[in-house]
Amino acid sequence: MVKKIAILLLFLTCQAKVFGTHLRGGQITVNTIDCGARIYEITLTIYTNTISPLQAGGGTLNFGDGNSVIVPSLPNTVIDATNAVGQAVFKVNHTYLVVGGFTVSYGENNRNSGIVNLQNSGATPLYIESYFLVDPFVPCIPPIAFSIPPIDRACSGLLFTHNPGVGASPNADAFSSDSISYQITVPLMAKNTPVAGYQNPNAVSFYAGNYQTSNEEGTGTPTYQIGADGTLVWDAPGFAGEYALAIKVFQWIKVNGVWVNTDWVERDMQVIVEDCNATRPYLVLPPDVCIQPGSILNQTIRGYDADASPITIQVTTVDKFYSSTPAFINESISQSTAAPNDTANIKVNWNISCDLVKTPSYKFIFKISTYSKSGIRISTFQTWNVTVVGSPPVYKSLSLDLSTKKLNLQWNNYPCPNAPTVQVWRRVDKDLVQNNDCVIGIPKSWGFSQIGETSNGTFTDKLDPGGTYCYRLIAIYTTPHQTVSISSKDTCIGPIVADASVIINASVIKTDKINGSISVKWTPPFQINKTLFPSPYEYQVLRTKDGNNYKNATSAKISDTTFVDNSLDVSDSLYGYKIIVYSPNSIARDNPIDTSALAFYPRLSGRPVKDTLKLSWTATVPWSDQDPRFPFHFIYRKNLGAANYSLMDSLNVLTDGYKYSDYGGKSGFPLDPNTLYQYKIETQGAYGNPHIKEPLENFSNEIIGQPVDTTPPCPPRLEISTVSCETLLSTPCTVNTFSNKLSWTYPAECGNDVSYYKVFFSSSQRADSVLIGSPSDLNYVDQRQNSMTGCYRVFSVDRSGNVSSPSPLICVDNCTNVFIPNVITVNGDGLNETFPGINNANDTRDPSKCPRFIKEFSMEIYNRWGQVVYTTTNSQMGQPNTEWKGLDQRGQELPTGVYYYSANIMFYSLDPKVQSKEVKGWVSLVR
Repeated sequence: MVKKIAILLLFLTCQAKVFGTHLRGGQITVNTIDCGARIYEITLTIYTNTISPLQAGGGTLNFGDGNSVIVPSLPNTVIDATNAVGQAVFKVNHTYLVVGGFTVSYGENNRNSGIVNLQNSGATPLYIESYFLVDPFVPCIPPIAFSIPPIDRACSGLLFTHNPGVGASPNADAFSSDSISYQITVPLMAKNTPVAGYQNPNAVSFYAGNYQTSNEEGTGTPTYQIGADGTLVWDAPGFAGEYALAIKVFQWIKVNGVWVNTDWVERDMQVIVEDCNATRPYLVLPPDVCIQPGSILNQTIRGYDADASPITIQVTTVDKFYSSTPAFINESISQSTAAPNDTANIKVNWNISCDLVKTPSYKFIFKISTYSKSGIRISTFQTWNVTVVGSPPVYKSLSLDLSTKKLNLQWNNYPCPNAPTVQVWRRVDKDLVQNNDCVIGIPKSWGFSQIGETSNGTFTDKLDPGGTYCYRLIAIYTTPHQTVSISSKDTCIGPIVADASVIINASVIKTDKINGSISVKWTPPFQINKTLFPSPYEYQVLRTKDGNNYKNATSAKISDTTFVDNSLDVSDSLYGYKIIVYSPNSIARDNPIDTSALAFYPRLSGRPVKDTLKLSWTATVPWSDQDPRFPFHFIYRKNLGAANYSLMDSLNVLTDGYKYSDYGGKSGFPLDPNTLYQYKIETQGAYGNPHIKEPLENFSNEIIGQPVDTTPPCPPRLEISTVSCETLLSTPCTVNTFSNKLSWTYPAECGNDVSYYKVFFSSSQRADSVLIGSPSDLNYVDQRQNSMTGCYRVFSVDRSGNVSSPSPLICVDNCTNVFIPNVITVNGDGLNETFPGINNANDTRDPSKCPRFIKEFSMEIYNRWGQVVYTTTNSQMGQPNTEWKGLDQRGQELPTGVYYYSANIMFYSLDPKVQSKEVKGWVSLVR
């Protein structure tokens, strides 16, 4: 019997695209409901075009922890009828069961059409996301809140400004250490996926004429940037049209001295540029101001327009004002700018109370607007900052007890009851630093150290001989904001009489774990009463590691004022010294007269980071190592094993502190990651005493360092080979194991420090990847059963453990094929015994007719009258009993003849367009 075979090929189908017409922008904000229980309110705000009949909603709001909710259809609230701007809001509470950082996201397929700086905007989804930190060690703070909608209008050729009006929520007590930063970014269409074909609004393609003179003044190229106050400046727009843009707003707090990013919001925005044929109004703002409680802020800010058009001025505030709210006179009133009586202005009147003291500044966002002759609103945003600072404490008296060297400081009662505590700060030697009305606290560069804190208006300090001591006071505000006042004026006393020895050096000679040595030098008590305590003097040197427990460094008294302390572990230990002075020819005889202050040698440490060695050092000494007359410390370096050090650099510790980074940028001192280096530091200091030679110079211990290689290697260049579709046509049906052969090259220009590679596999382009191999060679074979499909990436790993970015994703797909005969012979000869024969892979049929990579199938058999005589559903490969054997559903033999079938066949494939196939035809039953 001749058997006629029909080979059916599968074709791809295209899915219809849904075009949206109304979504203009939006953001997601997160507010704390219960910090301890980790309950948060998620607010999705979408801005719409109210001209469109469509409503926002229908997308998925993902909470970032594996949970999500479908957003219902949302009604529009008109917030700007002139510009057809609507707002749709969805709020939901969500509880996070674990701590961590979570990215909340939302996507919807209805971005409006006609946006000029991205491709096919009507078919581009709107995708927005925000991040926030759930951490028991980071305090819950107010969320990022926006006061000004992200939809705005601009005029071609005129500088455009916009401010989002970011601030804390109105019911929140703002943290004194919080900080907001801004970044221009690219709008998204999916997670980690920017919109297609995006161009910055100031791209050259949006301008006619000379691009080099297309800013408002005609003096330069157009710019597009965002300032520290959040004001977006586009100078100036070009062609008319709708432009998409986005900004990212970050919030930070300082935890244990380290800035921590607690949350961020990516805000999708839109600017409509029009041909206005008008000028831009502007305000003349006064300089930012600092003001103290008890003052009244009276300020008149004037508005102007070159076309003499009427203007209105609006103010947005983002702060809480407690007992004293500023008044804005003439706000939102239309005012004339025409000559000769142009008095367009807004007046600020504000009584400054103690509860207003805070950092950062109060931000007033002014918006001045006018209308062109065609009715287009033209606006300019400008920001004015007012800092309310605590007034400085005022000294009442200073008195010194010469016999005990105790200084008593007293100050007047502080005028603000919410600052009950005053801190006392001290430095050695005078400085020329003058108070600044806007500098709160005491900057590190002033060289002061805090020595006390009290609320009773007085403080007593014990002074060491030989030094000049200067004091400043600051008040500590506790409510409603945590901040500090301006410091008091610098008040100094001394030099204190040197009737004891004064240490002038504690310097390392040799660094070693066993044979380390330190040089200590001091002065005799040069201002002692020589009648009562005549020379010569003798000295006892005391050594300490912690400043509490002392040992004799000298076995007996010595008469010299220099001592070298040997056989020490200078590598791992820090040593400090005191000098006891004796006058054997006085009435004291063998009893000590007095003891010097404690001095440690400068302690140097190092930390390797990316291509850099970071050095830091401390200096606990009775003199000042941050003296304005000798502000530099010196850095020395040599290769390990070299004979001599070289002076590599100097550092102004008044501005830079006791930290230095060696990144190989200093001329003559390159940094090789394969080389060990030795470092030491020389400090300079002073007592502020004309009788003591200055500067005081001391060397630190030595350290050994090597920069860490943290630069990741290059990604490999991956290629994959597998069995071809042509080869499968001659491969027996029984073969179901396939080899995907991966090979790659590593770019020669990237060096040779790769240790091994990581091979990752994923079942599809969007599935999670798993590590399947870590070869050191440049190839890998992945054996697959029943299917070749899958995607691969390879990473390089260098000897320091740095991992490269991945190679481009390469996917392998199956050669889908199905063979359905048109005859079934139920005669026991082993050929065509079942239909459609998909599960008979072990027969000896022609390899070109093998069914390949079929996952499952469903089928119905009909007789010539259209009656269903047999059905199988979701039949899996490897289940031959589900195929038709010429029987009906009850297992009775059907008569010979022609039957008809309808089958749905599912394939293993990465391409969703070929994963299923509907097949219909006829089959002849022969017995």
